[in-house]
Amino acid sequence: QYRAMVWLVENTLYVSYPDDRKIQRWALSTFYYSLYGDNWSVTDGWVTHKGDLENECTWHGISCTESGTVLSIDLKANRVYGRVPDEISLFVDLEYLSLSENQVRSIPASLINLPKLKVLDLHKNRLQEIPGGDYGSRNLEELY
Repeated sequence: QYRAMVWLVENTLYVSYPDDRKIQRWALSTFYYSLYGDNWSVTDGWVTHKGDLENECTWHGISCTESGTVLSIDLKANRVYGRVPDEISLFVDLEYLSLSENQVRSIPASLINLPKLKVLDLHKNRLQEIPGGDYGSRNLEELY
């Protein structure tokens, strides 16, 4: 979280961002650092302050709504490793998350409680912790 915050505030445009964008960029950078993003196969755009990649909606694996909030994260087979951070809960519009074919160890309960999450693809990982609960009562349509 500290590395994510340092990255965020070092951006010269930081003061011009609305609060919701600051939160989204911090959550994405926390996601990156928590899952050893420096070792990912493809990191295009992630934690950069350069040109067209400045907008997090252009980062590898990220799709956004027209208003710019994260709609999907697809990092299949990208050497993602570790524990998905609780900050994933800040993506309230997230509908699709694929971290399949990686080495994800655990996911937080807050991920399962995302109000719009429809597809959660975690197959072929090394999950050691899966939160309990009634997955059928969520909006999930597909769980792998």
